Amino acid sequence: MRCILGMLLLTASLSLTGFAGDSGSATTPRSTHVRLNTDSASRLAASLANKNARQFYNVAPFTQSQGTLRFVHGRWQWEAIAGYGTGDLLATVSFSPDGSKSTVTVQTLVLLDLVQLDNF
Repeated sequence: MRCILGMLLLTASLSLTGFAGDSGSATTPRSTHVRLNTDSASRLAASLANKNARQFYNVAPFTQSQGTLRFVHGRWQWEAIAGYGTGDLLATVSFSPDGSKSTVTVQTLVLLDLVQLDNF
């Protein structure tokens, strides 16, 4: 039996763009313009990813330590994958050095048995 397996990225990629406020609001700018340290940046990223996942998938699977944090082109960027149903959720979070101007995308990744070639 030959099968072709494929990874299907369901572009029900749902994203939120806004400001990460002190109260967790996605629309309130932070009051200070101090660059976050790596611990604070990864904590904020996981929180924003979970807020998005909770809104669209009713789960909060991301932890601060499971993601990869980088400072690229003047912005914090964080990515993490967490198990969800028959696949995974991929979170991509980006924000300014002080935690403002955030962009959050959570996508579902599903492994499917796309084609079975037994009958050919």
